[in-house]
Amino acid sequence: CRVARAMSSDLIERRRPDGRKPAQLRPPTIEFGPIKRADGSCRFSLGCSTVIVAIYGPQSENILSKQLLDRARVDVTARA
Repeated sequence: CRVARAMSSDLIERRRPDGRKPAQLRPPTIEFGPIKRADGSCRFSLGCSTVIVAIYGPQSENILSKQLLDRARVDVTARA
């Protein structure tokens, strides 16, 4: 374990080009309501990565026999 300790102490002293320590994250940003037509939405960014989430509903099921009052359905759409 001496090698691991020596390596980890060496990494702690280093800095990234933007000045952060190796284990330090970029500051997150959160914006509520970026999608105005959604019932709820949020944009979460961490560095160059961004995720946008929107919630629409509730919506009624078209076929009454498919209605389940004790459950919910979540549809996920991922876009690159």
